[in-house]
Amino acid sequence: MAHHTLKVATGAPRERGSDYRDLMKCLYEPRHYYQRIRTFLERQKPSGPHLRPSRPDLEAFVKSLWLLGVWHGGRLAYWRLFVTKLLRRPRQFSKAMELAITGYHFRRVASGL
Repeated sequence: MAHHTLKVATGAPRERGSDYRDLMKCLYEPRHYYQRIRTFLERQKPSGPHLRPSRPDLEAFVKSLWLLGVWHGGRLAYWRLFVTKLLRRPRQFSKAMELAITGYHFRRVASGL
């Protein structure tokens, strides 16, 4: 995994804005973001009752298959997360997909900065 060095924002406001945009894009780059999801879920133990997904949850999941798994960049990292959680840690699968969808939202926000 590549490591990025964060710079302290000391330049003019315009340069600080550029640094912030770069940081946001790096944070939510699919490969790095999905790795953080895996790390988080390895350390976090599932708790509470197992709930059935609602219709909106299922619709969001199907949409994510298309958007994250086919259409947008980072699809290899998405499928890696998808398959590993489904086969190796099925109890974490729904949380992993929820976090993947949230990351997509943050990537869209970061791309508009």
